[in-house]
Amino acid sequence: MVSFPRTFSVPPVFALREVPLVWVIDRLEGDWAVCENARRQTRDVPLVELPAGAKPGDVLRHGKDGYRLDPSETLRRQKEVEALTKDLWA
Repeated sequence: MVSFPRTFSVPPVFALREVPLVWVIDRLEGDWAVCENARRQTRDVPLVELPAGAKPGDVLRHGKDGYRLDPSETLRRQKEVEALTKDLWA
């Protein structure tokens, strides 16, 4: 028979840390940006809330300080798409 201790330590709750939400600008519609996340949920964001120069395909991170561009993640995703489509058009 297996016995368990009456008390044990619980690891820290990782959910308490703020994890920025990642959104990709799908398209611009008037004064709004239609953004999509990994769960394919969409959100309409006023352009005035986005960093200057934001365009479709850009990756945004949303945190306490609002939206900010993530150029390295945008570039990584662009290269991934190029690699996937390379064989289609060759």
